Amino acid sequence: MLFGVVVLVLGLLWGLGKVAPEAEDLVPVTVRLVGSSAVEVEPRLYEVSASGVSETRLPDLMKAQFDRSGRLLAGIAPSEAARGGILSVGPPEGPFEPLTDGVRSFAWHDRRPGSLAYVSPWGPVGLLNTWEEGVRSRERAIEGGLMHRFGDWGYAVTQPGPIRRADLYDASGRFDQRVTGYSAGIGPGDYLVFTAQAPVRSLERAGTEAFGYTPEGEPFDVPWLQEGQLPYAIEAAPDGRRYAVHLGGAYETGLGEVLVTRPDGSIEAKIPRAAIPAASAWSRNGRYLAVARRDPAGELEIGFYDLENQTLDVAPVPEIPSSVVVWDIAVPGSD
Repeated sequence: MLFGVVVLVLGLLWGLGKVAPEAEDLVPVTVRLVGSSAVEVEPRLYEVSASGVSETRLPDLMKAQFDRSGRLLAGIAPSEAARGGILSVGPPEGPFEPLTDGVRSFAWHDRRPGSLAYVSPWGPVGLLNTWEEGVRSRERAIEGGLMHRFGDWGYAVTQPGPIRRADLYDASGRFDQRVTGYSAGIGPGDYLVFTAQAPVRSLERAGTEAFGYTPEGEPFDVPWLQEGQLPYAIEAAPDGRRYAVHLGGAYETGLGEVLVTRPDGSIEAKIPRAAIPAASAWSRNGRYLAVARRDPAGELEIGFYDLENQTLDVAPVPEIPSSVVVWDIAVPGSD
């Protein structure tokens, strides 16, 4: 009899919203994933929320990435041009605005939503271009390359080849210097973080330390990263108080690790089994970090690190095929 009363009370509380479901069922914020199946190679948008998972087929956009707000998507559509494609921008549900042809790369602004940069056309000589809220502008002619990073500090344009190098330009588009290394992201103080190579396959095989350059182009040691931590992607929280540092893992498993760190280098959390390529995003209020992960069976899941409660919850997303490779992830509009 007592057992029946307890069950009835719990049922009433559940109906009133007083009892929370298990942590595994919680999706605290809406998350957008863009990626493709390894089998079909068709770009798709997946939106994961407490109500379930929705799936939308995207236009044929390659290298699709969300802007800082998670509300705009940019990608490169096929073109009849011999080299490059059509850079297109728009909300995930469409329509997409074609900006220009002959583009092979672009980069969203690392802090400002709705602003991107690209090099066009693809070739030995190109033009630095920016687009913001529908307005296009041309900066100046540069040696061609692939747009890799863009911010108030300027531009990082990588040069393809067996030795990775990056040309750094200031905010006006004036050439600063050439750096040999792989640009991983922006560290505290808005300096660029590099490694000698992208340490995705193995930390041990990378065999190098991270190094940085200030916005003025001066070499800078990176004490913020501990010895042996070789990032291949860094995502700063909107307020700049925390960073998601993606560390390379074993190439055979396609899994890495994400560290949640402070500017002084202290580690708040370690999120294992992060998917490679890196896919993580901060909520706008900086409370949640969403990370695409793989469970032990290889199924896709979303890890939510809650900075307020210092907890890591996992939300399985069984509606998304395990073969999906996540290109990018966003947490739109969470305050």
